[in-house]
Amino acid sequence: MKNKHIIWLSSILVIVFVGILVSSCNKKFDEPPTFQEPNIIVTTTIKDLKAIHTISNAIDAIVGDKIIAGIVVCDDKSGNYYKQIAIQDATGGLLVRLDASNLYTTFPVGRKVYIKLKGLYISDYGGVCQIGVLDVSIPSAPALGTIPAALFDNYLVKGSLSNVVTPKVVTVAQLGTTMQDPNQSTLIQLDNFEFSKADTNTFADPTRVVSAVNYIIKNCSGESITLRNSSYTNFSSYKVPRGNGSILAIASSFGSTKQLTIRDTSDVKFYGARCAIFEEDFETSSTGVLATTGWKNIAETGNVSYTLNSFGGTKFAQVSAFSSSNIQPTVTSWLISPAIALTGLSSANLNFQTIDGFNNGATFTVLVSTNYTGSATPSTATWTTLASSSANPSSFSGPTSSGYAASWKSASVSLATYIGQTIYIGFRYDGANPSSGTKKTSTWEVDNVKVTR
Repeated sequence: MKNKHIIWLSSILVIVFVGILVSSCNKKFDEPPTFQEPNIIVTTTIKDLKAIHTISNAIDAIVGDKIIAGIVVCDDKSGNYYKQIAIQDATGGLLVRLDASNLYTTFPVGRKVYIKLKGLYISDYGGVCQIGVLDVSIPSAPALGTIPAALFDNYLVKGSLSNVVTPKVVTVAQLGTTMQDPNQSTLIQLDNFEFSKADTNTFADPTRVVSAVNYIIKNCSGESITLRNSSYTNFSSYKVPRGNGSILAIASSFGSTKQLTIRDTSDVKFYGARCAIFEEDFETSSTGVLATTGWKNIAETGNVSYTLNSFGGTKFAQVSAFSSSNIQPTVTSWLISPAIALTGLSSANLNFQTIDGFNNGATFTVLVSTNYTGSATPSTATWTTLASSSANPSSFSGPTSSGYAASWKSASVSLATYIGQTIYIGFRYDGANPSSGTKKTSTWEVDNVKVTR
């Protein structure tokens, strides 16, 4: 009987011990220790640090036991940054050069990082401030080098994780290109942007024939900025999105060119309807007599058709009576858009670009019709010349009588009076046979025709 009690008591003790052990194991694995923020006093800001670097390409020693802190807003996870991270505090952003790969495993986006600045240097690349060590491997040409991995702990102290940085919503005009610009190397947001209609390629070059690819993205107001992507990113083979929307990015620049760097494709939120209800940049057309799907190219009087020409890699529609071989003294040529429905809209605007050359009086007018039938005699339809002088290229100041104008002229005019209707846009050229007495043979070119909401 005594033995039975001893056995029973031993069993109870074993159960209790196992219970305590299991409880301890669960606590150990289910409740990881809370990260303790390091007890470090921040003594300066990113803005004040950048203020000591005033001469581009100079390398300035950081004097004193200064300490900054910032949240990582871009790491190297996607490959768009290489051996560097971007941090920002309430005053600005800064690039930190680090000699290691897979930095995102230690310094991921959202981590707070404290940096002991004594012994480090500040310089810039293309006007963007960055910190690192002094590289004197070439004594005659010192440079800003990356902080060696073995010295990370000497300078960088890891802080808390998962800090959220809300992107600052800005316009392109608010972004600067100076070394002390407060938006440089910070997370920003631009709204209502999109890739060009002609941009149907991938974010970068997955074959790596070129190391990076630049895109010009624009918003519905015509603001533009460069989006630069490394071909070594893990998203280089992804197609660029076709819609319109917001883009999150790290603001940057190279010289006087404003640039954006995305962390990955989730930063490009182009899910909405594009700015343009209708757009044509002629990039898919073939050279020769212009034949673009849906458009009418009509030599109504005289034997002069619009042609497709190109310069500097850009295609455009061109017309001139200079090489006309027709026997009629006058030339009237039309380039007419497909039908454009303005139904269900509250506003609409026509945008286009033109340039003239060897201008001796041939006119180029932009008109709108609601009853054009597609006939080979467009003049029989009712056409209304756009009221705004800015929309009539022939009225642009400074016709170019010798050579071509220095730059394309952009026009924008409201189509508010046509809301709810279906319209056609007509570009009418009126010139004269070179052998006639008037010799009105000016060259006119048109490109980037858009109707935007």
